[in-house]
Amino acid sequence: MRPLVKAQLLISLTNFYQVINTVCELLRQKTKESDEQEETKTTTHDQLTYQALLLLLKANPSHPLPGCIFDSLDELLLYPHQWVRQAAAQLLGHFLALDTTTVTVKSSLSQARMEGYLESSLTQLQSSNILPGHASQLTKNLVWFTFTSLETGDSISCDRIVSRVLKHAAVESSQDNKCTVKRDIVFKWIGATCAKVDESVIKPYLPQLLVTLQRELKNDEVPESIKVLATEVVNFLRDKYDKNVIADALVAAEKSVAEKKRKRKREAALLAISDVTRTAKRKVKVNLAKREKRKAKYLKLKSKQYASY
Repeated sequence: MRPLVKAQLLISLTNFYQVINTVCELLRQKTKESDEQEETKTTTHDQLTYQALLLLLKANPSHPLPGCIFDSLDELLLYPHQWVRQAAAQLLGHFLALDTTTVTVKSSLSQARMEGYLESSLTQLQSSNILPGHASQLTKNLVWFTFTSLETGDSISCDRIVSRVLKHAAVESSQDNKCTVKRDIVFKWIGATCAKVDESVIKPYLPQLLVTLQRELKNDEVPESIKVLATEVVNFLRDKYDKNVIADALVAAEKSVAEKKRKRKREAALLAISDVTRTAKRKVKVNLAKREKRKAKYLKLKSKQYASY
């Protein structure tokens, strides 16, 4: 290569890194200046932050990004606007995918910072408005953190990931059964994690995972798409792992569910004795709800009867 061409390439590369450094510094300033606002409201500030993250995403991923971007990445993961959160999750995914060896990735950043990224990723699941692209990237990031924790023997981080992720699936199932975004993330996370690890590593967590899957399979009111996905994940686990291991995990899962039910009944009985006023108010509330339900059912049957004439 001619010396002039080499010099031009060096100047271009230097200018490129200057631009990247400028963008990263702008992101740090914008993140510090950001105020709380509605997720669906888009401002000029949000657009500038989002476009800056897109520029970093489209940059050559083989070159390491400046360290200043990682100082504010955990804050960008919790940014008020959903677009910025999605782009920040994708940027984190690009970084985690740079090297397949977890040791190299972990050594490039401090343990505390990686813990911050993990906490921010888990907090993203709390949002009630997760875009499809964000859901896909969030699943990949959580799989990477779970796989890293299992491979390095970090049981504390792994226990935290499993409990937090499964809790979001349980809350969505009980409070908003028709919305399936979080359960879709959780079920795909279960399948992808189990596909990457051996039976001996995932065995202690199989009962917890199967409880979440079996709950949706036994519920007749869940959407068909979630039931199909849960069935696919359960069948995959049965094909991948030993049948005796899956059978023991299913027995442990059923025992865990039965024990929780007995515990709730004992607590309800003790509450009825210790706090009579609260129990009475709760009974009145339950009876009113039943009355309204019967009334709605009666009106529905009555309207069908009149419609037939």
